[in-house]
Amino acid sequence: MNDAAIAVGFAIFIWWFSTGIVILLNRMSRSAIALSLVLSSLLGVAALIGLAHTAQQTSLTGAYCAFTCALLAWGWNELSFLTGWITGPRTTALPTGTVGWRRFVESFRAVQWHEIGILFYQYLLRSKSYFTIYLGQSLPYESLLIALDKVNPDILLTSWLTSVEEQYVKSYFKQLRTARPNLTILAGGAQIGIHQDVVSPFATLVQSSEVLLELLKQPRSQFSRELQ
Repeated sequence: MNDAAIAVGFAIFIWWFSTGIVILLNRMSRSAIALSLVLSSLLGVAALIGLAHTAQQTSLTGAYCAFTCALLAWGWNELSFLTGWITGPRTTALPTGTVGWRRFVESFRAVQWHEIGILFYQYLLRSKSYFTIYLGQSLPYESLLIALDKVNPDILLTSWLTSVEEQYVKSYFKQLRTARPNLTILAGGAQIGIHQDVVSPFATLVQSSEVLLELLKQPRSQFSRELQ
């Protein structure tokens, strides 16, 4: 069996095995869930240390270790969400008898706001006759460049909500600006507000839907002047 087949088999097994463990732990008693959260938190911290340790490694062992640590960190996050430790705006059980669309809406309130915010921006822009293409959440950087090459948009709007290191944000936008110097980049979301000092040299900040619409009324040359 070659290395590629072993890697695929390992990835499939450990992914579904870890998913099964998360589902199993979520169905246990409250006391067992509390214990599992403590243990998973310890594993999560260990996973983050492992990721930091393997970040610069290029060996086969390092790749396997990094993948395993990433799954441990994911499991920690997923378990904390499914058990109600870290949730969305709805943190209480549904009222008895909630059915149909109301049940769907109320259940959806338990998840993150990211998708809703992006979809709202798309709706807002389309309602103003702007042609938009929604690229989805957590799009890899290389995939973004491919999409930009194929679509050749006038403006890129991105929203960042998930906590991220300042250096990563700065590096991301600096790299994107270098790769696409003529692209108008609009950036919003909680993380952009936190790291606005390192983002503003490379992108125009969007703090609300009203600000977004006002920015789009300006000629693109105005964006260029603001970024100089």
